[in-house]
Amino acid sequence: MIIIFVITVIVFDYLLRRTTLFRKVFYTGSNERAAAYSGIRTKKVVFLTTTLCSALCGVAGIIYMSRFGSAQPTFGLGMELNVIAAAVIGGPV
Repeated sequence: MIIIFVITVIVFDYLLRRTTLFRKVFYTGSNERAAAYSGIRTKKVVFLTTTLCSALCGVAGIIYMSRFGSAQPTFGLGMELNVIAAAVIGGPV
């Protein structure tokens, strides 16, 4: 799991620094109004970012499920504090 995480971080770091689409994501996240004034289609960027985030969450769920060998409805029980802490540390959207 750690290897997959490190590879994902390296790939997305490279994409964020080198591709125009991911630079638009960076600019939109910094200041959406300024990005819109500079000609970036912010609604499209937000949609694509949300879609990518959802896909990565699905992959994370599959990896989490494969770790235990089965899917149980109680796997996320007790992780509420971790999720809230991640949202607080990550900051506002």
